Amino acid sequence: MPGGPVGPGQHAGMGGPGPDAVGATSLHGEFVVRDGAGGYTTVVTQTGAVTAISPTAIAVRSEDGFSQTYVIPTTAGNAGAPPFAANDQVVIRATRNGQTATVTNIGNPQQGGPIGQGRPGIAPPHRN
Repeated sequence: MPGGPVGPGQHAGMGGPGPDAVGATSLHGEFVVRDGAGGYTTVVTQTGAVTAISPTAIAVRSEDGFSQTYVIPTTAGNAGAPPFAANDQVVIRATRNGQTATVTNIGNPQQGGPIGQGRPGIAPPHRN
């Protein structure tokens, strides 16, 4: 099969492992997956430093200068103060609809990337 054998959580495809393998080593990117209802969803990933955060949005800048602002949905369990602060390193997974990127997971790169693959969530920051 193109891309070689795959393990749990990976999908075969041209060029290597599938989207579940995207993690803290990737700076940023987008890919399209089936949504399970006959359509498609664009998934966005980014690793970088928080440049701004509020209960409803987070802005992240990757080390190569790419910046993106993401909507934090009310379903993410983010009531009260967000668990991240400016300059914290994060890994974000989001979905894009038009120009709007909405967070599905936020995690810490030192802890292996976004938490709760497939469900919304926010992991606590790791500060050195």
